[in-house]
Amino acid sequence: MIINSNLNSVTFFAVGDITLNIKDPLKYIKNIFKNSDFIFGNLETVISNNKKSVVKKATTIRFPKNQIKYLKNAGFNILNIANNHILDFGMDGLLDTFNALKDENINVLGVKIKNSDKRYIILEKNNIKIGLKGCIEGYQNEIFLNIWSEKLIQIIKNLKNKVNVLIISVHWGAEYNTVPRPVFIKRARYLINSGANIILGHHPHIIQHIEEYKKGLIIYSLGNFWFYSPSDKVFKFSKVGLVLKLVLNKDGIKFYDIIPVIRNKDLSLRLLNLNNKTRLFDTFKKIQEYYKNTDLPEIFWYAFNSRKYFKNGIIGFRLRINKYGISQLIPFFRWMISLEFYKNFCGLIISKFI
Repeated sequence: MIINSNLNSVTFFAVGDITLNIKDPLKYIKNIFKNSDFIFGNLETVISNNKKSVVKKATTIRFPKNQIKYLKNAGFNILNIANNHILDFGMDGLLDTFNALKDENINVLGVKIKNSDKRYIILEKNNIKIGLKGCIEGYQNEIFLNIWSEKLIQIIKNLKNKVNVLIISVHWGAEYNTVPRPVFIKRARYLINSGANIILGHHPHIIQHIEEYKKGLIIYSLGNFWFYSPSDKVFKFSKVGLVLKLVLNKDGIKFYDIIPVIRNKDLSLRLLNLNNKTRLFDTFKKIQEYYKNTDLPEIFWYAFNSRKYFKNGIIGFRLRINKYGISQLIPFFRWMISLEFYKNFCGLIISKFI
């Protein structure tokens, strides 16, 4: 645990990926968020009444505007929307989502809609200022900020002197992989070195390890929270997510706790039992020990994760072909000649010898 001393504090909760496919997912875990000041999550869906998707993907996610109340009633007041599903229904869908959240007085993170908008938000309570910035892997334009952008480093360096705690939300990584790529570990540490206090990772739909780095805290992936997809039937660990509880003061992180939750068949969430929680944390320790050396050749990461990459890819293209027809064989063959496919194929071969 990281401990600092200060009487004045705020309680900040963070969870991973969220959709709106159940009305009351917190039925059995409401006490977790008792006395919270802020609750953060990654909203992995479009909120819009427009039903026309503009992309051909295995899974496009949208829920009508009237379901936003379930987020509000659950206490969420900060939601990241810089992710790979926010444009499933085009720019109109993004704007509908942005406006729906604003109408409910929920802080929106990760997008810049107008030229006058800042690329970050600052929240204050108990005289403690918390800065938040959302970024994403793979996108770079006026709306989104890429995790590799030098602008992100400039924002961190400028913002760290204006706030007591600086939190960076990052949508990154490979889906259903339990360990982050070495390049992401290096990047996360660089963000801490640049002035960030906390890194909140999401997108893999599965939890990854936690690292106390210098005076900062890195959650490489919070995993799924209020989320379901067809791939969950194959990747059983996607049913487990992390609730991060942070007590923050003017000096930074006063205290943190990790609360694992698991999704039931009825999609409701419950606390993970003690035996499974112990096994989970033991796994964290082993992975963290293994990844202390980030100078390992990245091909070893591909060797470890290649099977999951191919399994997830095949599931995705099978769904796309069933949904859109044989025209999806074209992107399937493009995938098979992509650089990422080649790296994973090499990793798969190497995995036979290590």
